[in-house]
Amino acid sequence: MTPPEIHFNRRGDSTVTVMAGKDDKNMSLDGVPDPADPDNVYLSLKPITLAFDKKFGGTVHLKARLFLCDARNGVCMVQELEKQVRLRPGQQFALEWKVGTESR
Repeated sequence: MTPPEIHFNRRGDSTVTVMAGKDDKNMSLDGVPDPADPDNVYLSLKPITLAFDKKFGGTVHLKARLFLCDARNGVCMVQELEKQVRLRPGQQFALEWKVGTESR
C-alpha cells in the first residue's frame, strides 16, 4: 500500500526474501506499468501469494527491499522492511505493508 505520490520504480529490482524453517526464498516483485507515466518508470506491484506445506507451523521472517520514487518531490529511494509472523499449520495470513513511511 503506497501513498498516491509514491510509486515503485521499475529500474530497480524490488524483492522479498522469505525465511521459513531451513528454507530461504528470494523473489523479484512484478508489476503493471503506470499508463500515466510518460517515462514508463513507475509500476503498480501485483500481489504475491506464498504457499507453505499444510503441516508447516512456525515463524516466517519476511524481508522486502523496495525501489520507490516520490513523484511529487522527484526523489527515488530504497526502502527495506521486515516482518516476522508466526503461523499455525493450515493458517492463512494476509500481510500488507505501508511503504513510503516508517514501517517495521
